[in-house]
Amino acid sequence: MSAKITLGEKIGTKKIVHISNVKNGLKCKCLCTECGEKLIAINNKNNKREIHFRHEVDSECKGGIETALHLLAKQIVTENNSIKLFENTFFNYSKSELEVLLFDYTPDVIIENPQTNEKWLIEIAVTSFIAEEKLKKIQRDKLNCLEIDLKRIDRKITPSELKPILLNDNSIRKIINRQAEETIEIVKLEEERISKEETKSKKDYSSYNWLLVITLLLIGYFGFKALRKRKNL
Repeated sequence: MSAKITLGEKIGTKKIVHISNVKNGLKCKCLCTECGEKLIAINNKNNKREIHFRHEVDSECKGGIETALHLLAKQIVTENNSIKLFENTFFNYSKSELEVLLFDYTPDVIIENPQTNEKWLIEIAVTSFIAEEKLKKIQRDKLNCLEIDLKRIDRKITPSELKPILLNDNSIRKIINRQAEETIEIVKLEEERISKEETKSKKDYSSYNWLLVITLLLIGYFGFKALRKRKNL
């Protein structure tokens, strides 16, 4: 049995919406992302059936479940302004473009920080990863590129559930451009150096404090002894 259709394209906006966020029946005003035909939302709260979309007219179309997930992921990237690259390093952007021809290939999304003129290509892998030919072109142009693996993601996932995974989950992201990897490695090394210096500074400060305490105690001790000696005289 094929998976239920849970994502559709909103008529007039082309936004990908989840079955739980639309009106029941044809009032959902949604189209199939695969064939472009109208969908009917089966999400009446009084209906015990699993909520899902179905085609208005009987069709052999499976609903483009992977296509819809791919479109939703790209939509989430464009609607936000920060994405994790690795560990605690984020890329903040204020400009994004979908499916724009870049030289002789088309990235899924291009995000950019105009203030720094830095760009990242975002590739979403739902059924397959970046083709070798496309990868070679990205490496040829020395562009930063982040590939996000959604192959194991539940096809019934909601947009609110997908968003934190897509934007923050380290386990599903990969820097695929060697040039970018080298740059990021330099950043990581610099972060490690700063962290070590901060740790060393804290240790040195702690040692200084102990030395100061011991010095003051010794001064106090010998001062007290000198005072007693004077009194005895």
